[in-house]
Amino acid sequence: MTSACPTMEVDTVLTLLECPVCLLPPRVPPIYQCRTGHLICSECQPSLLRCPICDIKYRSCLTRDFFAEKLLEHLDRRCRYQHFGCDTSYRDSRELVEHEAACEHKPAQPVAKRKKIREDVGDDNQEEEESDEDEEEDEEEEIEIEDVFLSNFAFILVLLRAYVLEFVDYDADRVIPDNLNFEYLLVFLLCAWLYHSWQENGFHLMLDETSPFMAAWFMSLVLLVMMLKVSFSPWTSPDLMAAYLVLVAQLKPALTLLTGVFSCSVHCFVHDLWREENVFVLSCVLAISLALSSIEIFWSLQVQMDQLFYNLFWLQSFFIVLPFGLAGRNFMEF
Repeated sequence: MTSACPTMEVDTVLTLLECPVCLLPPRVPPIYQCRTGHLICSECQPSLLRCPICDIKYRSCLTRDFFAEKLLEHLDRRCRYQHFGCDTSYRDSRELVEHEAACEHKPAQPVAKRKKIREDVGDDNQEEEESDEDEEEDEEEEIEIEDVFLSNFAFILVLLRAYVLEFVDYDADRVIPDNLNFEYLLVFLLCAWLYHSWQENGFHLMLDETSPFMAAWFMSLVLLVMMLKVSFSPWTSPDLMAAYLVLVAQLKPALTLLTGVFSCSVHCFVHDLWREENVFVLSCVLAISLALSSIEIFWSLQVQMDQLFYNLFWLQSFFIVLPFGLAGRNFMEF
């Protein structure tokens, strides 16, 4: 009875360290974990984009569980072919892997798989071509992320500037009070969309996408505008209207610059764009934001910039938002 307790405890610990994909204790370090702490072995992780338990996307810089790695080296692990009659167990990871590679109880591979292995071993050129294709796919994925980053930045900036031009920048002779109905509608729709996304995907999955952050940025601007309108009430007197218009004129370039900074920060957080190969794209977005805001401030071209964003808004609606936006996107690719 006394000798069974340690064995049961070891089996319990090995069960806790078990990989949720291969259902085996990790054979060798490293042992990775997702942001919520679920373990995954180094053999199964490369084939996964998300955690198989909580469905949270893995970061490009994987997190290791060093405590689990140290603990694993103090536990005897049985051969993975124990169900085929092998009773061997090892504590050293290297010895365990060497044994499993040459285990006499290892089942024979199917004929098709053996044939495939021989073809892969015999054809070195084919392996090189496949590795080149994998590298091209990785480059395409990076380009796709960068394209999403640029398109998201352009979309939210044009949308915000069009909103400010149409619903915030009043005519100097306006006397009709603004009932803020449009702002209330925007806040309601944005809150409803965020709540739906939270209920459908959960809070952790929301943090793996850029759309919730952009929606929250849009909503924060709408709330700020509502506070300005209520505090100034510019339609009540010409002096208040003049002060309000001056503030709106200062808000426009600030909004352009802050949207660029916020977009870079969000995409760095979600897509890990702070890596060295993406510095150029981040620098371009920040430079564009700074240049556009500087043009409005130092060259007094705000009217022209407003017209530019207004035209871009309708082009954006034509090619992206409207039902025939797919044809527009295909056209823009050429």
